Amino acid sequence: MGIFDGVLLLTDLDGTMLDDNKQIGAKTREAVAYFQKEGGKFSAATGRLHRFFRPLEQGIPLNCPAVVCNGGYLYDYATGEAYGMHSVARAAEDAVEAVIARFPEVCAEIHAFHNTYVRGWNDISAKHIAVMKLDPIHIAHAHEAEEDWAKVLFTAPVSSAVALEKYLTENFPGYYYTFSTPEYFELLPPGINKGTAALELAEHLGIRREDLYCAGDHLNDLDMLKVAACGYAPENARPEALAIAGHILPDNNHDTIAALIAHLKTKYRR
Repeated sequence: MGIFDGVLLLTDLDGTMLDDNKQIGAKTREAVAYFQKEGGKFSAATGRLHRFFRPLEQGIPLNCPAVVCNGGYLYDYATGEAYGMHSVARAAEDAVEAVIARFPEVCAEIHAFHNTYVRGWNDISAKHIAVMKLDPIHIAHAHEAEEDWAKVLFTAPVSSAVALEKYLTENFPGYYYTFSTPEYFELLPPGINKGTAALELAEHLGIRREDLYCAGDHLNDLDMLKVAACGYAPENARPEALAIAGHILPDNNHDTIAALIAHLKTKYRR
């Protein structure tokens, strides 16, 4: 038996596990291999849908299902199985149309489980679509996105982001809203976030909550930092994440996750 049997470690990617060049440091790779060899379950919690996140191509060593779509569902890359899936109510069509009318500089990316629909357009979404290598379906009205929606990603200039948040939360309450970057504001199903999904994954794996550990740097990571036995944040994290973290780690350019595993090694060897 390894010292990390029955332990689950979930980490955010950008700004936490990945450095500024979107790479994983050698020390982190070595630490994760050790953690897994000692029985630990290691995975990622990301805002991306499973079709945008390609851990095998990126060399991200998961050995259990991942939390994807900011907690919208879990995805097992070993089996291709998705479970715990939650959809955005179609009433969100009104929210999308209202935003496009009020904020013409904003683009709404409607991410369904199989396709991405785009209402409006801006340079932020153009870059995002190119990086994700997507082939979006451009629509003239939100009702044309006929599949179940996993989430709506509103891409907005930083100068409009706060006003967009205020408008949506005041006029279309009931959804879960979060910033995943300063220019990405997301609309998700009510009560769904990385924290609820982290607990769901722990239960699926038979992991006790007191052996669940999470790391993240941004606003969409706050819920999973709160539900973990200990939430970890790198030095480069948002002030909100630093304020609730139980332990502060080196920044994401200095093997954040290697330092986290070293901290857990000290704890579990006791």
